[in-house]
Amino acid sequence: MSLSIKSILGILCYGISFILWLLIVQKSDLSFIYPLSVAVINILILTGSHYFLGESITVWKMVGIALIVAGIFVMNIKGK
Repeated sequence: MSLSIKSILGILCYGISFILWLLIVQKSDLSFIYPLSVAVINILILTGSHYFLGESITVWKMVGIALIVAGIFVMNIKGK
């Protein structure tokens, strides 16, 4: 079984992201970090699919991003 360089890099990046996630969870409140990470991932998926796959960003998708950003803002205000 031989793995391509892309597969090896993908596995390596996944391992690094897992270690970083564990470090972040140890140092922060999970009830804050998890929703924040889910929000950021959704925004990254939307922008990545637009730039790399050519998907269109509709008005409803922009409304969704605005709601996510507003939610992150509210989480930061409540935390202070």
